[in-house]
Amino acid sequence: MLFKIVDFFILIVISYSISENYIIATFEIKSSDINTIYGNKIINSYENFYKNNNQKFNYVPFDENLLNEKQINNSEIFINGINIGFKYRYIFNKTGNYTIIYKFNKPLRSTAFLFYNCISIISIDLSNFDSRYINDTRSMFSNCRFLKFINFANFNTINVVNMEDMFSGCSALTSLDLSSFITSKVQYASSLFAYCQSLKSLDLSNFDTSNIIRMDLMFLNCTSLTSLIISNFNTKNVIDMNNLFRNCESLTTLNLSNFNTENVVNMENMFYGCLKLSKLDVSNFETSRVKIMSGMFGDCISLKSLNITKFSISNVEGIYKLFYNCESLISLNLSNFIVPKNLKSTYGMFYNCKSLKLIDLSNFDLSKIEFQENMFEGCPAKVITKNDQLIFNDNKVKLSGVFYYKYEFVIVIIIFIFYIYAVRLRRNKMKNNKKIFNEYFNYEKI
Repeated sequence: MLFKIVDFFILIVISYSISENYIIATFEIKSSDINTIYGNKIINSYENFYKNNNQKFNYVPFDENLLNEKQINNSEIFINGINIGFKYRYIFNKTGNYTIIYKFNKPLRSTAFLFYNCISIISIDLSNFDSRYINDTRSMFSNCRFLKFINFANFNTINVVNMEDMFSGCSALTSLDLSSFITSKVQYASSLFAYCQSLKSLDLSNFDTSNIIRMDLMFLNCTSLTSLIISNFNTKNVIDMNNLFRNCESLTTLNLSNFNTENVVNMENMFYGCLKLSKLDVSNFETSRVKIMSGMFGDCISLKSLNITKFSISNVEGIYKLFYNCESLISLNLSNFIVPKNLKSTYGMFYNCKSLKLIDLSNFDLSKIEFQENMFEGCPAKVITKNDQLIFNDNKVKLSGVFYYKYEFVIVIIIFIFYIYAVRLRRNKMKNNKKIFNEYFNYEKI
């Protein structure tokens, strides 16, 4: 009988704990935060309030323009234990930390934009939040610039399809434990960690990316990342990888051995600004469907070698700045590069590749390419070209065999010589005119 009573009470406790559905957040209101409006929608919605009352305010999360009426009526907000119902605005009159509890009577199906632009939040606890029906976490913490900690214990992502911008702009986060995330249904991961500038390491070894279609800008401007574990990534369905690792300037290694790029269309600026990467193995990349490859390895100033012999550019329309400022690259074999019909620009393609000794462009015909400016600017490399000839559209440069780019110094000297010649010619002409003038007046006097 005693055991039955104990079991009954345990059941009540469990039932109560399950029925509780809330999020705890901590706001830090500084002196500079008081009397400040955050969020464009608030400024627009309450512009008259602000003007008439001459008072500015912080806001509690949830944008009534983004949530439907059922969700609003489903929620209560407690600030330091005081129930304020569901107010779109709340005036913080004092500095200090505020504990805010968001209580939900029913589970939500979306947390999109839930804490968007809440720049005073410093921590969020989701351990008691019922997230089993959530299918959209888009921009959930976007632009929470001072957010330092998120507790994801019990956070359920099994039904999430869209994670775009989920942590974008969380520039104060130094670490993220996402080991509990189930991402098998996720299709959109664009800008997922973009501008997480303090994030030093990220272990995504548990991420199932087999259904992801877009991962463009995923790690954009993660400038402090020194460790990124994505070796298990299955990217067979990804079509867009533009700016994927752009400005990950602290990364020294990157394991992409499991990357499948057969369906990727856009690789623009994919590794642009990865300043410390000295090695990069992309030999397994399939690029036959890629249309945009511009700036792909731009500003990879530490990259010494690159094996892209299997790259196909048959459908590429943009290839400008492909190796822009790759100042440590020693050699490039591009003998497999065959110029496609739609290619219009090779602008800055090898700009400042000052360590390059040899470029094999034996199948690269530039005769029909419209824009070729600065293609070899600052690049002293020997270039093997199609039929031993590199032809420029403007017909200014036609050299047989080994091609050297314009010698700026020689050009300057030639211009200077012409200038001196012109000056002297003008002086001689003026002297002659003066002589004729004097002779004329002397004749009149006589």
